[in-house]
Amino acid sequence: MSWKDDDDKEEIDRDKPFVSCDEDWEDDPFIDEFTPQYSVPEVKRAFKHCCEKVAPPRPRAEFQECMRKRLKLMKIMKRR
Repeated sequence: MSWKDDDDKEEIDRDKPFVSCDEDWEDDPFIDEFTPQYSVPEVKRAFKHCCEKVAPPRPRAEFQECMRKRLKLMKIMKRR
């Protein structure tokens, strides 16, 4: 493993408790987590909403709670 690979791994491990909205792939874990109940476009919209609502450094637990609330609200609104 090169020094750069080692540095990258350390950075990823350090950032695990936080969500970055700057990376295109950052919504992938949320898509995996929520698509059994919600569509991919719904999860992506909720992700974008929470990126705007949860202040950086965006703690992962707080972000997940925002996602759950937003998706639940979207589901309720969809029924009306």
